[in-house]
Amino acid sequence: MVIIKSQQLKQWLKLTGHDQNWLADKLNISNGYVSQTMNGGEVSGELISSLLTLTHFKFEKLFEIALNGDNPNHPRHNYEKFRKRKD
Repeated sequence: MVIIKSQQLKQWLKLTGHDQNWLADKLNISNGYVSQTMNGGEVSGELISSLLTLTHFKFEKLFEIALNGDNPNHPRHNYEKFRKRKD
């Protein structure tokens, strides 16, 4: 599952003087879908492509892969601790 690093996208929107409503309009998607993906919802391949084209970011800067469907943005999941223990 691929999710957006929402802080990165929020910073980009702020730096470019735009908001989530502008992003939804620009990508021709609903505000609800933007909100859902910014809050850890799964991102479609089409949205990944559109965001990479729009922001000119590398995949790793804007997206994260959540293994086994586990969402590291979810408050119950402390992703950094998990990664350190796996060494």
